[in-house]
Amino acid sequence: DPALRAANPARFEALLDGFVTGYLKFFKGDEAESTAPWRERIAGKPQPQPVMRIALPGERTPAGEPLVGGLACEYYRRSNCILATYLYVSDSGRYRGRRHARNLLAAARAACEALGPVQAMVAEAEWPEALKEERFGVGEIAGARSRLRFFARLGARVLNLDYVQPSLGPGKRPVSHLRLFLLPAAVDAPRPSDDTLAG
Repeated sequence: DPALRAANPARFEALLDGFVTGYLKFFKGDEAESTAPWRERIAGKPQPQPVMRIALPGERTPAGEPLVGGLACEYYRRSNCILATYLYVSDSGRYRGRRHARNLLAAARAACEALGPVQAMVAEAEWPEALKEERFGVGEIAGARSRLRFFARLGARVLNLDYVQPSLGPGKRPVSHLRLFLLPAAVDAPRPSDDTLAG
């Protein structure tokens, strides 16, 4: 956030660069946006653009501070809502299944609560049935199913509305294979009895 940028500009830039490296690995094509405006949006400019916050779990080692993953989210000042947009955990086996994604969502919510009241937190993710195998491949569709199971375990609910991610820049097309999920106020909400998402 801006406080880190003011207190330690070198660390701010190193962490942001680390997040961007992972972001570019996991988000591509029409689902990826330019990172050029992110510094201004972290600073809350220009209005009425949302304020951006990025949560990053790191691992302190003698060699440095490699990132375990990250989450970018946007706080919308007029609606007091958070959109969790880019969530990833390193695909290294040592990081998966260790609650990093849950902790990222909780940290992002806390960061946005410091900006103002939070009425709701939503996340977006690919809807497997909307992914065409000839375009996305079996592995990517399986990954989308795994993400749905993760959101189900959180107690997330699918928002029953048509959602199309708008074009994220020149040459980008709108994306219609995403769905929005309402996240519980407490990330450690009771788990549903199965791996389906309630509508």
